Amino acid sequence: PRADGATLVIAANRLPSGNYALTYTDISAQKKRDRDARAAAKSAREEADKAAALTQLVISELNLGVVVADEDDNIILANHYIDELYPNAKGVMSPGANLKDTLGIIYDKEITKFNDDTSNAEAFDRETFVERTIANFLKPDWTGAIQTSDGRWIEARNRRLENGLMIGTRVDVTDARRTQERLKRQLTDIEMFK
Repeated sequence: PRADGATLVIAANRLPSGNYALTYTDISAQKKRDRDARAAAKSAREEADKAAALTQLVISELNLGVVVADEDDNIILANHYIDELYPNAKGVMSPGANLKDTLGIIYDKEITKFNDDTSNAEAFDRETFVERTIANFLKPDWTGAIQTSDGRWIEARNRRLENGLMIGTRVDVTDARRTQERLKRQLTDIEMFK
């Protein structure tokens, strides 16, 4: 760089006479564009990191389990509430894990009943559970219910986006189901006394 801040490239070319011809090329504008591009890329990375951190914070504070998988069904995000919903399979649904593999482990450790419409659940064997669940992950929109080994009910909702991402949410609906069952029994009792 020169004293005035300009950056020059000097090229010396030997002439047939034996003398040298010097050419000076001002590359100040190119250098500035390069610096500006590096600064913009750094700023974009910082903004993306902030957005990712904020997204992770928001997802971790939700009172619901969230799992996101890519188009190949590899988990790219799962919040801590997933582990609370499936304590016997803690850490299984973590970034990098494949959904099919995790479903088998969760079935082995947690699941007793499963269904596709949140009404009457059936008991399935491991292979059927994994196959049906993977099939449901491929649907654009799916809701189902899972009963865990300790008797809790988890409502599962999956949404497959056009870009292939799958967003799944899980909520413990045990209290709501118990209330619903109690109301059904009360209605049955009322009908019996009419």
